[in-house]
Amino acid sequence: MPELSRFSIYSDPPARPQRKAWQQKRVEESRELMPFLLRLEEFITLDDVQFGQDPPDFVFQHQNASIGVELTDLVPERFENGGYRRRGVFKSWRIAINEVPQPRHEFEWGNFSLRESLASFAQQLETKSQKASKWKGSFSESWLLMHIGSGSPFGGLVATGLKATLGREADQADHRAKAAYGISSICQRTHPFSYVILYSGMVVLAFPKNSDNPYKFPTPRLDVIARGEKVSDEILDWQSNSKSIVDHPLLDS
Repeated sequence: MPELSRFSIYSDPPARPQRKAWQQKRVEESRELMPFLLRLEEFITLDDVQFGQDPPDFVFQHQNASIGVELTDLVPERFENGGYRRRGVFKSWRIAINEVPQPRHEFEWGNFSLRESLASFAQQLETKSQKASKWKGSFSESWLLMHIGSGSPFGGLVATGLKATLGREADQADHRAKAAYGISSICQRTHPFSYVILYSGMVVLAFPKNSDNPYKFPTPRLDVIARGEKVSDEILDWQSNSKSIVDHPLLDS
């Protein structure tokens, strides 16, 4: 297991201690990055990982190169001022259920179509691209990491051991292929990032710029992209329901 404590983000506290909320956010982001960094060691050995000036969120040091890295959570729908508010509701829910003595808790994220989620992905990429255009010149490369967490769309693209619903295998494969094709098409638009990388835990799916993949990160299979291109656009309007489930074993009194 690679030793992550060698990186500055885990040995040195983030700057600006007078801004406690900002500092806590940086610490949470560094924890969220851990599984990605563990997987990254299979492809590239980093000399250090430092906090950036926000933006970017992090700076990866590799040999004589510095990589500016932005991190964001994928959300299922376009958001307005205040971001994706269901995330805040979810955090409050996770705290509240610890006080409720029942074995199973469910959180409803809502119903979203693939069309809505792709529009959200495009919005997030555009927002990050506009910010990155101001700092990318200070780095050898720039990466955008998009975390697939609770309530995020596109979990099927990075899920391991995914089991299709009996009788719906072809439909669900078409849906995943359409999602992969949609994301790939959006990533072909002009943007400043060398890589747009989706990750969940230690599972990584990269969309390199201009198909230039020097680190040999996992990318979508070409046959899946081709299948997604051919699938009818009707699939874009299929609704998906997302839930987070927490099981609490009941304690003996």
